[in-house]
Amino acid sequence: MVFLFLGGCATLGLDDPFNSNSGRYDQPNWATADTADGDTGDTADGDGDAGAPVLTNLVLAWTDYPNIGTVLEFTADYTDEGDDIVGGTCYIDLFNGSDYIGDFLYEVVDDPGGESEVCSAVGGTLQFAFQELDDTQTGSIGLEVQDGSGNVSATYKVSTLD
Repeated sequence: MVFLFLGGCATLGLDDPFNSNSGRYDQPNWATADTADGDTGDTADGDGDAGAPVLTNLVLAWTDYPNIGTVLEFTADYTDEGDDIVGGTCYIDLFNGSDYIGDFLYEVVDDPGGESEVCSAVGGTLQFAFQELDDTQTGSIGLEVQDGSGNVSATYKVSTLD
């Protein structure tokens, strides 16, 4: 599975997806009977930290790109009270159908310059994409965004079924 950067940053886990790669100890366990089927809805759990980034208009969709193919693309509008989302981190958990693909930890940047494995925060939009997934299956993600001050957002869950 290859991560494809398309300009921005979000999945669901059967386990605590961030227990080893991110070094964070406070990641939630998103496992429920619903998440295994990818039927998660567009939701946010909890309020997140005061001053943390807030995401709205979350969209996860299969999108065709010339010379690349079909990618699973996530976009969302964001606000961040401290205006320091850039330099923060996206904690992403990815599913393709009922298969847990993995957890990803990417820096939030405002000028990706063709870099992959980043979340892009440009013009009030957070965005990222993954390629080489089975687009006949439901794509699902869980996402938390930590800003440069360390404030962690609510946990967002979204799928292509939404």
